[in-house]
Formats: sequence, structure tokens, C-alpha cells
Amino acid sequence: GGAFFRYIQRGMLVVDEDEEMMALMLSGSRVRAVGLEIDSGAVRAVQLGRAGGGVRLTAAGRCELPHGAVVAGVVEEVEEVSDALHRLWSAAGFSTRNVVVGVANQGMFMRSITFPHVPRENLEDALRLQAGDYLPIPLEQLVMDFAVLDETTGESSEEHYELLLVAVRREQLQRTLDSLADGGLRPLVVDSSPLALARNLPERNLTGTIILADVASGVTSLLVVSEGLPVFARVSPVGLAALMAELQHEGEADQRTLLSDSCIDRETLEPWGRELAQEINTSVNYYLTQSYVEGVDALILSGCGSRVPGIREILEDALDMPVRSLDPLERIASVRDRTVDWESEAADFAVVIELAHRAIEEGSQ
Repeated sequence: GGAFFRYIQRGMLVVDEDEEMMALMLSGSRVRAVGLEIDSGAVRAVQLGRAGGGVRLTAAGRCELPHGAVVAGVVEEVEEVSDALHRLWSAAGFSTRNVVVGVANQGMFMRSITFPHVPRENLEDALRLQAGDYLPIPLEQLVMDFAVLDETTGESSEEHYELLLVAVRREQLQRTLDSLADGGLRPLVVDSSPLALARNLPERNLTGTIILADVASGVTSLLVVSEGLPVFARVSPVGLAALMAELQHEGEADQRTLLSDSCIDRETLEPWGRELAQEINTSVNYYLTQSYVEGVDALILSGCGSRVPGIREILEDALDMPVRSLDPLERIASVRDRTVDWESEAADFAVVIELAHRAIEEGSQ
């Protein structure tokens, strides 16, 4: 790919100085970084380290954000976010201020496209010339890159590329980077949160076609994975905050109570669950119309919204497919952090754990 999403084939966007952004590259085995997610309502962070042949979770934490600081995954109040980052780093005991930060909002666009074959050295220029055919807003408002998923030959013997195209609104990305800078953090990598989900999949899920849904507070990251490859992704505005707004309007439970107690009956949850199911179904149907796949085998849930009691059953009924929960600690050999109740709250950190995995994987190369 080009300057920005240099590792997009593995779910990574690397900030480059050519894009006039703050930029550092992961380089060398001694580079350490913390995975960081800036969600509506909270920032979350995890640091991993190598332990023998495995990986251990050495530090973690979260810090609440005031209402309106981040809306639907977009930083609106830079000062509020940077203050929260200062508090989080003071409390969590992270050993570095390098971060791998995830981005998930509706200003991010991801497309799987077929593109005519040109010499590899000319591919980026050719794609930029035709980017308007694939992206809904002008390229000058975006930071864009791509990855080559495959090179194939069609029925007419014409060669073409299968590409994963990713772009993000430049102004929204800049506010995230400003928050990190004001918070005293150094962004080594900007990662696509939806694509990060694929790295958490165990080998048993690398066959067939599945859809992953990380239901965070502000948005839901959706990713279709077919035979182990990410083939379609989008960000839905239907996150846990939509349910909480309705419950608070009715004078019912706060988020902590909702996630720890079955105090909300199914009838109350049904409208939100059905709306979430519709968003998932829209993504599935769009992908199916663009591919030769006949159906999706299962839905795998993560994120704080996946802990809402009864949501799996609602989604299974609405989507008519198996629904399972992702275990973000499956690849973790040991957990040293005691600031999080990992037995019940691990799902909240699914994306941020994978951002931390990316940090140590790149740092060891």
C-alpha cells in the first residue's frame, strides 16, 4: 500500500510523515507500545509483554469521558480526551507513552474492490486516479491506502487485483492525533478497529465465512471474514450508548448496573437488539451480493454491548444464525493486571487487546 495504511493487510494503519501527521514507525525489538481505544464514554488501554513463548497482560485501565467528548467514535473535545489520557497513564502504570490507537467511526470507509492489473510500482498512482469511483467523498478530504489481497485471472484471461481499500476523514483523524499529543502520548500506529478484530480469531474460525461485531459504547465495528481474510468492514452508529440513552430517558438502570445484572427484561431490550441485528444483516447482505458466498456461518460478538444480558438470544432469533462470544484473552498466557475484572469485563477490551498484540508483534520484527 501507500504512505498511510502500510500494514492494512493485517489490520494496521501506519501514520507517515508524508501525510503531515505526527509520525513514528515501530522499528526494532525494543520498541514498546500500549494498545489504546478512544470510545464514546471512556478511553481504554492495555499493555502486553512477552513471557517465554507466550504473551502476558502486564497493565490495563480505563478512564471515563464526559458526555459529548467523543461522539460515535469521533473526538469532539480534544482537551477532555487529553485530560482523560493523562489520568489513565497516571493510574495504570504503563511503562511507555508509545501507543497503537484504534479508529472506528463512520468517517472511515473500507471497500473490497477488483482493480485492473497494472505494474505494482504504478498501482498506487492508478488507484488514486480512480479513487472517486469507490469513495463517497473527495480524496483530498481523506487519507487513503490499500492492500493487495490477491492477483487473479478472469474468464477473458485478463489479470486483475483484489484490493482492500481503506480511507479515513483527515480532519477527524487529526483531532485524534491532537488528543494524543496533548495527552503526552506518541502514536506509533493508527489501526482500524474493525480490521483489528480479525487478529483475535482462533484458528478454528479461519474457515468458512463469519461476521464479527464489536459493540462498543459509541459505535459497532462490523467485519466479515472469509477463509481467514477480512473481506468487508463497516462501522455502524448503533452502539451501547443508544440503548443507554433510551433506558435513561425511561429512568432505568445505568450502564454498570445493566451489564452486571439482568434487570432489563427482553421486551425493553428488543427494539435495540433488533436495530443492531438490522445493521448486522445489512452488512451481511451487502457482502453476499458482492461475492460468491451463499451465506454467513456465525456471528461472533465482543465489546461492552456484548455483555448485555439476553442480547445473544435476541440476535440469534433475528438473524437466524449461531451467535458466539469472542474470548479476547484466549491468546494471553497470563494476566498480571488486577484493575479490571477480567472474568466479566474482558469483552470490553477485545479491540484494545488486539491493538496491543500488534504493538508487540511489530516490535519483535
